[in-house]
Amino acid sequence: MRLVDAFLTFPPLLLAVAIVGLLGSDIQNVVLAMGLVQAPVLARIVRGSALSAARRSMFMAAGRLGRVLWRIALSNVLRNIPLTDHRSTDDHFCGGYRNRSGA
Repeated sequence: MRLVDAFLTFPPLLLAVAIVGLLGSDIQNVVLAMGLVQAPVLARIVRGSALSAARRSMFMAAGRLGRVLWRIALSNVLRNIPLTDHRSTDDHFCGGYRNRSGA
């Protein structure tokens, strides 16, 4: 998460321009740069959802029954991660244009 925090300290537009400057101004590089800039935000949201799902009593009970941690994570926690904040991530990725256009 420290690497994600490091990416979040830079302004997204400046970081995207720097990445495009390094890779070239091809459309694939622009899309790649925008994806790389927005990935830390999604990583934070998924991590928060996974941590809150892992603290539920059914997962704690599975750990106390002797199940291995990686097995609990793969079989139970990952299936139960809802992206409850999908509207805010959508607004973040779209820049809120969807709400401003009246759609």
